[in-house]
Amino acid sequence: APAKPRPMLFNPAARRAATTFCSYCPCNPPAKPLPEYLPPPTCIPPYSGAIYFFNGDTFDGGGDHIEHIGGTLGYRTRNTFPNGIPWMVDLDVDFNSSIFDSQFLEFEYRSFLNQIGYVPAMAGHAKYSIGPYAFVLEWNGALTTADFVDDAGTPISMQPEAWQFQVAYQFDWNPYVEVIGAQGTYVVFGYSESRDLAGVEKAIGDPLAPTLIRVGDVPERRLSAGVGEWVLDGLRVAFEYSHVIDYDLNQGGTGNSADGVFMQVTYEW
Repeated sequence: APAKPRPMLFNPAARRAATTFCSYCPCNPPAKPLPEYLPPPTCIPPYSGAIYFFNGDTFDGGGDHIEHIGGTLGYRTRNTFPNGIPWMVDLDVDFNSSIFDSQFLEFEYRSFLNQIGYVPAMAGHAKYSIGPYAFVLEWNGALTTADFVDDAGTPISMQPEAWQFQVAYQFDWNPYVEVIGAQGTYVVFGYSESRDLAGVEKAIGDPLAPTLIRVGDVPERRLSAGVGEWVLDGLRVAFEYSHVIDYDLNQGGTGNSADGVFMQVTYEW
């Protein structure tokens, strides 16, 4: 089997601590020479496509009615430079007849869906990897506007969209690695922006004296940086720093910014 990228942060720290108290522990086996290995050839068609029909939740009219349609078209290829460094490109375009059938928008704007109706949307992403680097560019957006009146009586005309860019680096990379970040230790940096997602006013509580709260909002801009490590096969520990900036006051936001640090533990079996 080909050599896997080695954990470089948490796993070595634990091994060093273990050998400090237990010097006989064979935690540092001698390095094995990289075997002569060629990955098996893959015969995957470069083009892919699908069209599907489904019963969504844009309208809660009951019954099992096929009222939504979606589709996807993709292209994927991979090769190797003359110097032996592999590269891969993955391009996809998607369509959906109702952007407000997505989990976030459906939940946040559920009391306004009867006014909004069907708003078609498209999405596109490009993934590119070369050696230890991986790049992702993604865009999601509505194709028409959603017009409704929120619970504060304000006429709303919104065409929500968002895009993001990410770059990742794999430590201890070797030519046998197919997916950046799926083994060993890696770092990732990302930036994203949104439009027309400052949120709207929704009434909750007593119908005679309701309280207005802001719903359906996401940051206008977000910058993140993270590090992750598969400390064991199937066990990953990751940390992320995030800096978000809200929409301005004249756009319905607060104009504030915030910082956060997050930890995630993932176990696969």
